[in-house]
Amino acid sequence: MTNGPVDRILWQRLDKPGLEWCEISRSPDRTQVAGVALVAHAGVPYRIEYAIETDAAGRTRRAVIRPAGTTESTIELKADDDGRWSMNGVATPDLAGCLDVDLGFSPMTNSLPIWRLGLAPGETRAIRAAWVRFPEFTVEVLRQTYERADQFTYLYRSDGFEASLSIDNEGIVEEYGSYWRVVARQRLDATKP
Repeated sequence: MTNGPVDRILWQRLDKPGLEWCEISRSPDRTQVAGVALVAHAGVPYRIEYAIETDAAGRTRRAVIRPAGTTESTIELKADDDGRWSMNGVATPDLAGCLDVDLGFSPMTNSLPIWRLGLAPGETRAIRAAWVRFPEFTVEVLRQTYERADQFTYLYRSDGFEASLSIDNEGIVEEYGSYWRVVARQRLDATKP
């Protein structure tokens, strides 16, 4: 992780069993996120570890998703300076131009475009994200719209889906519609021994 402050956050799923824990470390040159989600779908329990790294501009450069206890294998996504993506070392031209990764099991990843876009209240931006579907663990382009309603609220839309996102002063999603809510958080000063 970097030498700036570190945020540790725990979300609880509200509509079905699930928790997500992550550690976020932000510095001027990059953001690193490492987390684990414990979720259930159709009676099947999932444990999913992930790590994401962005560059100074907030563009996702690398994401590793490790589902445990399933037949799915690790997914490693990488993006270069020209917006070319690869998955597990194989070029994925369909993802060209995507600047963010969105994990279908995670409220955390909605903070990535919020940070990168830096919208003022009243502004709206449409983006393309590399979306890791859950529970399929396939990767595809998902067109998304972020509209900043006020200082602490965004409206998120994608493919017929809509949710209100409540954020904190740091732009971290605290509530994701009626699906997720932060239940615990801790800020550590990583510069102290």
